[in-house]
Amino acid sequence: MRISDTNNVTAAHIIEALRAHGVESLVYAIDNDTAAIYATFSTRIVIACPGAYIHSDPSAATFNTDVLYVGTTDEGDPGMIFTPGATIDQITEAFITAGR
Repeated sequence: MRISDTNNVTAAHIIEALRAHGVESLVYAIDNDTAAIYATFSTRIVIACPGAYIHSDPSAATFNTDVLYVGTTDEGDPGMIFTPGATIDQITEAFITAGR
């Protein structure tokens, strides 16, 4: 599934896709206006960032796939940076792979 022509995906889309795989996650403001999604796996935490945090509706925070990073909080983890137009399935798979 292609996210959109503008390469933007909302936190709600990512969280919903992760939930479908049994992964709990939340969107959090890592500074005043930058959003990150944290997903909890049995042995590590996986994050996606940066996004544009929306204080009135955190689930509407937007993430641009042109600059989206998904990786663990482990020191030295290079994570994954997506190519423009990444799909929600590719983003979800990156979370699951990093969480293993």
